[in-house]
Amino acid sequence: MAALISNNFQLPHPALVTENSFHSLTSEKAWDIARQNFTPVESVHFLASDGKESYGQFFGARSNHNQPHPTVIFLHGGPRRQMLDGFPAQNYYQNAYIFNQFLAHNGYNVLSVNYRGGSGYGHDYREAPETGRQGASEYRDIMGAVRYLESRPDVDKAHIALWGGSWGGYLTALALARNSDIFKVGVDFHGVHNLLRPAPASLSPDAQRESQNLMWQSSPLANLDQWRAPVLVIHGDDDHNVPFTQSEELTHLLQNRGIPHEELAFPNERHGFLLHRHWLTAYNKSFLFISRYLYENAGKNANEQRSSR
Repeated sequence: MAALISNNFQLPHPALVTENSFHSLTSEKAWDIARQNFTPVESVHFLASDGKESYGQFFGARSNHNQPHPTVIFLHGGPRRQMLDGFPAQNYYQNAYIFNQFLAHNGYNVLSVNYRGGSGYGHDYREAPETGRQGASEYRDIMGAVRYLESRPDVDKAHIALWGGSWGGYLTALALARNSDIFKVGVDFHGVHNLLRPAPASLSPDAQRESQNLMWQSSPLANLDQWRAPVLVIHGDDDHNVPFTQSEELTHLLQNRGIPHEELAFPNERHGFLLHRHWLTAYNKSFLFISRYLYENAGKNANEQRSSR
């Protein structure tokens, strides 16, 4: 029997399956660099802020040694996705997995959160109530992830960032808007920022107003007055999944309020970027942006603590 297999270090690749083992049909030499530079991924679970169980994967910073490191929370899109301990099958998330490994190799912990609404944990988790426009209950999983990180000795609790794409971009923006006191910087790939849409015509006028108010309160734009943390907004202007206007509206309002932000727009580019060089540019810019606002500040903080002693 033939199969596709993957793990922490290998993209999905063909293998022959015998009674007791897998025999890779890909040269082992092709993965030597990955083995040298990738960190093993730990499957974790924790309680959300409402007591529900949440799930994720933890990438420990290179040479972790249980010393505190700046930490980045990764939020997948979908929202029906499920991230695994190894390489995903989809190209979009293979790129994200490699970037998370790159962050870990460069001194960051990474926690990839499989928030409610995603697949792989049963019907009730996938069909969780009050998600998205109905109340953004996914955010309770993000806050649970923060509590989990705060319990780990290898996490610098004062230096936590986020990044994500699509629905993960939405949740990144929501976290920065609601809790800039916790999240010091974020990278938002083609996220949704305004969830308003017409309420069902079958509802009464009062119910329609209530429905639209809930959509608005579930949107990052509803909490701009609390937003202080810097954000990098990345979007292709020919996105057929999330309109480019979602990022235009956000950055315009951030500019008006003096909230630190940068924009990276790719002309004629779609939701999942078609050109490899655009992925490279976006991830390189993301790493530099996170480093500027998180890792360097963490280093300065550590130096100040040593000086005070």
